[in-house]
Amino acid sequence: MSKKIAKSLSALLLVLAIAVTQIPVSDVVAQTAASDFQIDGTRLMKYTGAAEVVSIPDDIKEIGEEAFTGNDNLVKVRIEGKVEKIGYRAFAECDNLRTIEVGDCVTEIETAAFSNNKSLVNVKLGAGVRKLGNGVFAGSSELASLSVGEGNPYLYYSDGVLYDDERKIVYALMPGYEKGAFTLPETVEEIKGYAFWGNPYLEKVTLGSGLYEVPAYAFSNCMNLKEVEIPIPVRSIEAKAFEDCVNLKSVTIPESVTRIHETAFDGCSGVEINAKPGTYGAKYAASLKAAEVETVEYEDVQDSQVVSPEDVSGEGDTNRQEAEESSQNQEQETITEETTEVFNSSRLLGESSIVSSRAFVFIDNGQSKVLTGNEMNERIDLTQTIADHTELNLHLNENAEKGKDFPKYTIVNNKIASQAYYQDMNLTEYEIGEGITEIGDFAFARTGITSIVIPEGVEKIGYAAFYHCDQLGSVIIPDSVTEIAANAFEKTPWITNTKTASYPFLIVGNGILISYAGTDSIINIPDGVRQIGPEVFKDHMGITAVNLPNSVEIIGEAAFSGCKNLKTVNGGNQLVKVCDRAFMDCPLSQVVIPATVQEIGLGAYSLTNGTDTVTFLGENIPELIMGDGAKRLSNEKERTYAFGTIKTAMIVRSDLEREGTVLEKGAYGFKGQIFDESGYLVEDLSEGVSKESESGVALRISSDVISEEKENSMATLPGNDGSYLLRIRDSEEAAEKITKAYSELYGGREPIGLYGFDIALLDSAGMIPITKLGKQYITIQIPKPDSNSTEGLHVVTLDVDGQLEAVDYRIVNLEDGDYIQFTTSHFSPFGIYNYQNVNGQAVVSNGQAVFSSLSGNKDHTPDTGDGMHPKWILAIGLLAAAVALFFYKGNNKRYEK
Repeated sequence: MSKKIAKSLSALLLVLAIAVTQIPVSDVVAQTAASDFQIDGTRLMKYTGAAEVVSIPDDIKEIGEEAFTGNDNLVKVRIEGKVEKIGYRAFAECDNLRTIEVGDCVTEIETAAFSNNKSLVNVKLGAGVRKLGNGVFAGSSELASLSVGEGNPYLYYSDGVLYDDERKIVYALMPGYEKGAFTLPETVEEIKGYAFWGNPYLEKVTLGSGLYEVPAYAFSNCMNLKEVEIPIPVRSIEAKAFEDCVNLKSVTIPESVTRIHETAFDGCSGVEINAKPGTYGAKYAASLKAAEVETVEYEDVQDSQVVSPEDVSGEGDTNRQEAEESSQNQEQETITEETTEVFNSSRLLGESSIVSSRAFVFIDNGQSKVLTGNEMNERIDLTQTIADHTELNLHLNENAEKGKDFPKYTIVNNKIASQAYYQDMNLTEYEIGEGITEIGDFAFARTGITSIVIPEGVEKIGYAAFYHCDQLGSVIIPDSVTEIAANAFEKTPWITNTKTASYPFLIVGNGILISYAGTDSIINIPDGVRQIGPEVFKDHMGITAVNLPNSVEIIGEAAFSGCKNLKTVNGGNQLVKVCDRAFMDCPLSQVVIPATVQEIGLGAYSLTNGTDTVTFLGENIPELIMGDGAKRLSNEKERTYAFGTIKTAMIVRSDLEREGTVLEKGAYGFKGQIFDESGYLVEDLSEGVSKESESGVALRISSDVISEEKENSMATLPGNDGSYLLRIRDSEEAAEKITKAYSELYGGREPIGLYGFDIALLDSAGMIPITKLGKQYITIQIPKPDSNSTEGLHVVTLDVDGQLEAVDYRIVNLEDGDYIQFTTSHFSPFGIYNYQNVNGQAVVSNGQAVFSSLSGNKDHTPDTGDGMHPKWILAIGLLAAAVALFFYKGNNKRYEK
């Protein structure tokens, strides 16, 4: 071969080598390695590869349960060849999966097969698909439409809805389809479970006369749904059919309905059921109102997993009122035993709320023995090396890389964490260690604990901390405890059995009255009581007068709220604090604020048919405060004036300082006229707080790293008609707190490129922070900081105990740049950073689990191992050949003369 030819071939190979390097990875890996697939006969059991585009191997007839679940590398899947069946949750929770092409040989797609895929936008169903399970696309919030193969005789798609060919069955309303109102065709006889699940645009539904049942989970999590009309001949409404439709206002139920599952309207706190008197629907409506603690429990700690409707047994289930009639002493739980069993099984469809992951692994760093919990709230014994728990170790590493489900500790910052042992019935005894100062909300609620000794040094017991501990008969509380939140020991034998008719008061700790079991119309609070605990006398209709000793310093939240006949309160000359709603809806004949009072909460004196005058005896006007209840989105009625119905305030002198007090202009303290003792009009505050009239969420950004000028920044509360302000500010304090939590978890390591933010949702006046949204959520879209890469980007927040929580997000590419879109249901410090691989083992250090080895970087080529990707091997080979040919000297011929 001549040198000229060699150089030409060298140039050609060099060009080819360069071209190979430019081939997109997704095209190269379309044919993935055979070792990536775990196959049993003709059934694909699991895919372990990292390809972005996957084609199913030849001869596979069935894709098994959860074969691809949680694979965040997938972008596109082609299901062709001989595949006939796609199993339960086969492609669920693949965060980057955008396109699914289902071939013509596929005849069956099982329940939740493509659920919770937040990037899914393109779906094509082949001509052979005839059978669909429940919630196939539930939670895939971007999916607005799909296509059905030409010639498919079994399915019909129109206007965002997938039916069977005769339009007798509704399989699904596309989760991302913007349909404000939907009237069910008269031909429809069946709605599949989860058919409308999670659609944020649906506002009104009118069902058709061909329907006999509203199935389980059919409309659950439709945040914008406000009105539902159910016609004759519908006979039943099944489990959680309208669960977490938080803005549902009106439901019309016909007389044909003879069964409504007790959980059908869980989370619909404002719903009004319209039914004819005497009908089953009317009886159900009368029994629907839940106690406040049940509402808080449901919003904050109820298991967020949902079950497949076909797994929910309806046998033996009755509505609440019927159950109460049959057994007055048996309390009705939020869900039936049949449903509870399924909740704890492995047949889970997905998260009821796709915006908040609650599958936390709780690491028990406070006890020396293993404490077992359910699979969604696992606790690991720290006397063993966590590396011994292979499954947990893999969980920690994998989820850390994905920015999901950070592990949590049961004890953090001298506090037993909120919900640390929630619902652990195996926990029958517990010794609180030294140094603990606080017990968190619902920390031991619904456990099997039989007795508890709270040691000296504990200062606070959180909301419902021991709620519904049905075996808790003995409690010892020391004088160091100065605060006990509402319902801390509600529904325990200890509360029931420690009071007598002769002495109906239960007083504990530092003089805290936490329960009253008497029936007297005149209440004489015992001397020595320093606090009247939250809700102690709430809704007690028989009370007409209360005499307070001078020892009382604090009246807790809602302590006398709803006492409709309470007109007189005497004494209390040493009062220091009157908390939120203390006397709300009481007809007090006079309100006198002693000179010692320093703080008064929202709605404290929002009276019903009481006096219209408040008299302040001191020269220092009390400060306005607000409790946690007012900061919950669902408690709008609690965000009211401290002196809600009172129109006249009397103060000792006109020159008293009122800024920062309950009498400050433009605050939530007082709305009326202020007079001094001489009758001089000091100020008229009748106009009260100025509120924005336009509904929605106004967004204000004050940041050096997030542009506040970009037009696509936004914040929305689906379905909520209120007016709010979302404020985002740079925060070094937030960054420090997140860094501390991250460092404690990962052995001193700090997050890369972290920006901290204070994100706060405020009422329209910008005064009351809304910290908890319950089952509601807000969607926030902000520009991505320029210095943060989209690769390995994580968004995190801190929970109420200061522990890391992952925030589900996605990158939105718009004309004016990249945006981060995420959702949240609570507000605390937030952070954005880029992940750096953490490969290694976790060990115990100073009572906490930390990663001990942080070395090793796995390459991110879409392959199954750390080997070099085939395209680079080919490119290097071509380049080597090109170099060899370039230096080829050719044939050395000698010519004879």
